[in-house]
Amino acid sequence: MALILIGCSDEDDPLPENPSDMPYSIVIDPTNFLSQNINGNLYFPINQGTTYIFVGENEDGEVVRVEEEHTLETKLILGVTCVVIHAREYENGELVEDTYDWYAQDIEGNIWYFG
Repeated sequence: MALILIGCSDEDDPLPENPSDMPYSIVIDPTNFLSQNINGNLYFPINQGTTYIFVGENEDGEVVRVEEEHTLETKLILGVTCVVIHAREYENGELVEDTYDWYAQDIEGNIWYFG
């Protein structure tokens, strides 16, 4: 009976570089983004003028409520038209986060988070 080991590497063969250790160098080309009719996609719908409310529990069993207001406002970031979403998070009725986030949709339907 013979045992064959496949896929083993010797110590001289370095491991592949961890992508999280690599510099972030994405190029934003505004012509690859929609400037109007931004509607999101199946996994992240963007319906301006709509508020979404999500309710659940955190790992401690506390009630968490997230309100996302998809405003009618837009903001130009790096030449890309982004939809402004006002997000508020409550834990046990207390406001713990209040942010404005900016999302854009590329011509392939992908949603990008701009901050």
